[in-house]
Amino acid sequence: MVPRLAFLRTCIFLAAVASLTPAAPLARVRNNQISSATSVQALNSHAIEGTLDSILIDDSEHLRMYYVLKNRTNSDYSFERNSQVSFAMKLRSPKRTIRELSETDFKISSPVRVKAGQRELLMVTDLRRTYTFDDLRMHARDAEYRRYQKQLGVFVRNQWPGFDGFVILDRAAGVEIDLPPAP
Repeated sequence: MVPRLAFLRTCIFLAAVASLTPAAPLARVRNNQISSATSVQALNSHAIEGTLDSILIDDSEHLRMYYVLKNRTNSDYSFERNSQVSFAMKLRSPKRTIRELSETDFKISSPVRVKAGQRELLMVTDLRRTYTFDDLRMHARDAEYRRYQKQLGVFVRNQWPGFDGFVILDRAAGVEIDLPPAP
């Protein structure tokens, strides 16, 4: 009787999640380009909210973008980059187009665990090449830091034309996490 109760609870939970999940188109993959023209599976894009926190060039001259992930649900959420979790770059175009990225190109800090209602930091590192950009001096004032972040945002937009942010597609959990570009 107990396994049956657990099964019923699971069914009720899945039905509740399905009712909250908007019917969002998923993608058809062609040459690492993903187009939303056809629906494959609906993913919940409201469960985890991503906000750009900061950008920097690390000591090895790789570009790093830090995002704060906010769990807007009542359940803990976690993922590891694997066959069910894709990391992709969104491209500006009339249709929603995203390009899946390999771990040799972009590294994301994983595994990531975000407790219900909590926030967690996610780091995205561009491993494709190195960048040179003026360093921010130690103990910079808030105004200097904000100006530096704005300049780095402009730098990123110039380096990556057409870049419209990143997206994490977690097919196992049915979650899509939007990571916006620098403003």
